[in-house]
Amino acid sequence: MLHQRIDVLDSNDYFLNCTDKLDRHEAVFAKIPIIDAAFQKVSNRKLPRVHRWKRPFINVTKQALLNDCMFFIWKYMEYYDGEKLTKEINPVSFISTTFFICFYFCIFFQLVLLPDMCTNFFKFLCSFFCLVL
Repeated sequence: MLHQRIDVLDSNDYFLNCTDKLDRHEAVFAKIPIIDAAFQKVSNRKLPRVHRWKRPFINVTKQALLNDCMFFIWKYMEYYDGEKLTKEINPVSFISTTFFICFYFCIFFQLVLLPDMCTNFFKFLCSFFCLVL
């Protein structure tokens, strides 16, 4: 609560997705007064009124794949000090992590449940992974 603002660290690249970041966050922003009212109730009005705080979008590294947001959230929580990221985040390292998670996921399903679908999905991942690197 040092800055009296809610920093928005979003790894999605809205320019490439042809969407607007404000549109994507409006549903969450609309809930802030409700959350604020709940905080006021349980704290007997001792906490600051967060629904009035600014909500700047912080310029951060963008994710390379659509499903990498989990890794970015984790790293943002780990390395954001309230002003900046204290360590550089490399999106290419998440591509390899995602690739290997999908690889082991497909091996499991290939051996157990859906061999044809997983084989095709694995071929797609391999071709995409080779193109990105």
